[in-house]
Order: sequence, then structure tokens, then C-alpha cells
Amino acid sequence: MIFFPLGMFYVLSFVSIVEKSCFLKTIEPFHLTEGDWLAKDVIIQRKTVMEAKTLEKDDVWKLRFLEGEGKLKKVTIKEGVPFVPSFLFAYIFIIFFDSLLKVLETFLY
Repeated sequence: MIFFPLGMFYVLSFVSIVEKSCFLKTIEPFHLTEGDWLAKDVIIQRKTVMEAKTLEKDDVWKLRFLEGEGKLKKVTIKEGVPFVPSFLFAYIFIIFFDSLLKVLETFLY
């Protein structure tokens, strides 16, 4: 139990470093799509125009409009790996409920 907090510290540090180096991308607003994640607030002339969040259609149009006016050149978004949470939950389910799946399999076939 003594090594658990130290291990968690290193794991979280590693995850943070990997996220910052591999999953953050700076792109032009023209290339944004609905569902992209803003990693940083969009600030123009010391005023927050949009907070970091998942972009909706109206948000994308607003950022593209600001780019057209010449007020915004690039935004930072977070990229992710699709379906990772669902694969993780399915894997955990199979590990813990393997015997239940085998019992259900005998009844279904």
C-alpha cells in the first residue's frame, strides 16, 4: 500500500505528458468540425470568446466567422481515440463476468 500513491503519481504524470505531446493539435478554424474538443479557451483582445468545451455547430460557425474577420488564426483542440471507453468497459465486463457469460451461452444454444 505504500507504493500505490507513488505509482499513481507517476502514472498520472505519464498520462498528462502523453496527452500534451500527442493529443493536442493546433489547427485553423476552417478545419474544425462539430464534436471537436477545444483544449484551451479562445481569447481575442484579452476577452474570452469561447471556453474550452465540445464544439457544436454554432460554435464552429462562430470560430470560422472570427477567422474570416482576421481576428483568429488557430485554435487548439484535443484529439482522442474513438471507442476506447467502450472497449475498456467491455474488457472489464468479460474479465469479471466470464462465468456468467458461459452460463448464458449454455442456455441460449
